[in-house]
Amino acid sequence: MTFPKSSWFLPFLFFLCCNISISFASDHITFNNSLSGNQTISSQGGKFELGFFQLGNRSASSNYYLGIWYKKVSEFTPVWIANRNTPISDSNTSELRILATGNLALLDYKNTQIWSTNISSLRSNSTICTLLDTGNLVLQYSSNQTATLLWQSVDYPTNTWLPGGKLGRSKAIGKHRMVSRKNSDDPAEGIYSIEIDPNGSSQFFIYWNRLRPYWTSGEWNGKTFTNVPEMQENYQYNF
Repeated sequence: MTFPKSSWFLPFLFFLCCNISISFASDHITFNNSLSGNQTISSQGGKFELGFFQLGNRSASSNYYLGIWYKKVSEFTPVWIANRNTPISDSNTSELRILATGNLALLDYKNTQIWSTNISSLRSNSTICTLLDTGNLVLQYSSNQTATLLWQSVDYPTNTWLPGGKLGRSKAIGKHRMVSRKNSDDPAEGIYSIEIDPNGSSQFFIYWNRLRPYWTSGEWNGKTFTNVPEMQENYQYNF
C-alpha cells in the first residue's frame, strides 16, 4: 500500500490513531478510561446522563458531585448521587475510574478515595460500568458472555426511587432506604428517611432523624396499604 507524500498526511494519521485509542463508548467506563471534568456518559437511549455537576448558585459554590440525572428533562434533576455527603472541590482534578481491584471509585486530586462500590471479593480489573436507560448504573464482569451483575446503583438510592429499585433489607447490603435532601441547594442527607419496618412487617415507615416514626403506610394486604385509603377506590397503578 502506497501512502500519499503530502506533508499533512502523516500528522493527520497520527492524530486519527491517537483519537481512536483514547475514545471510549458513550454508555460505559472500563479500566482503560476514566471520567473527569465535563466528560459524561449517556445511557444508550439517551434518557440518563452520568457526570460531575454543581447545584444551587454555581458561581458561589465550590462543591461538585458525581451523579446521574435526566438528560432530556429541561430542569436539571439528579436521581442518584455517589458523594452526596462528601462533595469534591474540583471536578477537573478528580476522576471516576475502575481500580485494579475491579471496583468503581471516585478519587479526588490527592488520589483519595471519596466513594467506591467497595466489593471486597473482586480481584480483577476486568469489569465494566454501564449506565442503563432505566437510570441504573451497573458494574459487571466484562469478559462474561452472560454478564454477572456485581453492583447496581438502584440498590443504594439517594432521595429518588427509580423503577427496579428496592426498599427493604438484605443480608448482603443491609438496609435499602431513601433519605431526603438537606435542601434544594445541598443534596446531603436530610432529616427524613423511608424504609421497611425493621420488625419484619410489610409496612413502610417514614422516620424523622432516623429514629422517630413520622408516618406509616400500614400493612400490605396484597393489593393496598391499610393506611392509604386512596388505593382502595379506582386504584390504577401496581405498587
